[in-house]
Amino acid sequence: MEFRVDQAGFALSYPKTWVRASAPNPQIVLVAAEQDPAKNQGGSILARVTPLDAPVGKAQLGAARTATDAIVSSSDGVTLLAEPTETEQGGLPGLYYLYTFRDPVSGRTGVHSHFFLFKDKAMISLVFQALPQDDFSRLAPLFDRMAGSLRVL
Repeated sequence: MEFRVDQAGFALSYPKTWVRASAPNPQIVLVAAEQDPAKNQGGSILARVTPLDAPVGKAQLGAARTATDAIVSSSDGVTLLAEPTETEQGGLPGLYYLYTFRDPVSGRTGVHSHFFLFKDKAMISLVFQALPQDDFSRLAPLFDRMAGSLRVL
């Protein structure tokens, strides 16, 4: 199923069997999960669009990493599984993080495959979540397909 954020200028696809949920934060434009989101397990995606003071392109990724590092490390129980890397999805430059985290609701450990992508003066965060962490190997190919489906409108 394609999800479009016309005001932010991007679209991506996620499985049509996934259930959408609403989010109280207007910057969070998409929350979808492979089951009832209230069960807080399995695979999910969260997309957030954060306005920036200045445009960020490939040349500014080093400076942007200070902010993205702070965002990732602000979560409880984060352990990086690999060093953050520069990436590009849908023609947008960005930074990619892979880390485990402690879920505040269940106390279980999960995995986030997290993209920070930059489009002009907006940061698009795509957080693919596997909870518990053992689900990640099953979900990783699907997460890769979803991230690869991102396109600029």
